[in-house]
Formats: sequence, structure tokens, C-alpha cells
Amino acid sequence: MDLSLILEVGFWLFIQIKIQYDRVIQASGMSGPIPPEIGVLAKLSDLRISDLKGTEATFPPLSNMTNLNRLILRSCNLSGPLPDYLGQWTGLKTLDVSFNKLSGKIPDSYLGISKIDYMYLTENLLTGRIPDWILQKGENIDLSYNNFTSANSEDCQTRSV
Repeated sequence: MDLSLILEVGFWLFIQIKIQYDRVIQASGMSGPIPPEIGVLAKLSDLRISDLKGTEATFPPLSNMTNLNRLILRSCNLSGPLPDYLGQWTGLKTLDVSFNKLSGKIPDSYLGISKIDYMYLTENLLTGRIPDWILQKGENIDLSYNNFTSANSEDCQTRSV
């Protein structure tokens, strides 16, 4: 099933229902890419999309979705850099963008995600140094299967990173 077709058919009715009631979107196994129109769902608190089939695409424009406390875009064929704006979402508790092709370094702005409980950046193409604040955060962080250039491996092992 094509995700963009779902959002185009009855899009505004769908948005009104989601804004008024559920505030959660969960989808799995559809064809992508994630349509940019999803970014208008500013009141959404939980967005979970996984296992999209189809072509590679850049990270969807979600900068207006500042109410999200859970963002899961696992195995969605995403490429390019992690967006800086996620670091301004102070209420974000779960970030899972594992099993994509995201590249570049972890933005410094992510230090601002002070309430984060779970951060999964597993199996991407991320590079650079692992920020010290991630090593301090400790548990429920998975950075494995990336291309980081340096980190104190002793810290990674003792803190379950």
C-alpha cells in the first residue's frame, strides 16, 4: 500500500481525526517515501513508521512537529544527514532512526534533547566522534554498525552504549 496515496485520499479528514482524537500514527510495511505533508501534523505526539519499501529518500520535513515525544522511523530508506531541529524538541523521549542510510555526524544540537530515554541510531552511515554527552547518558542508546571515527571504547562498554 502506498503511504502517499493514503495521505492524499481524504487527507484533511484524516488530519482532523488524528488531531482531535488519537495523536498517534503507526504504519509498517507500506511503500514510501514518507510524504512531506506529514509535517503538518503539528499536534502529533507519537509517529511510528517502519519497514517502508521503495526508493531512498531524505529525512522528511518534520520541524513543525515539536510535540512529538516518540519518533520512530526505522528501516524507512532514509538517507542524508540527521536534521538539527530534532535537538530543539525538548520533550522527545524516544528517537529510533535505525536501519536507514543516514550519514554525517550526530548534530551538536542533540545535546538539547534532555528528556531522551531511548536513542537508536543503529546501522546507518554516521561518522565523526561520538559526542561525550551520549556516553554520559548511558543506557538505552544504540550506535552500533556505523562509521564513527573515535570514542573512548572503555566508556562504551561500561555504560551499555
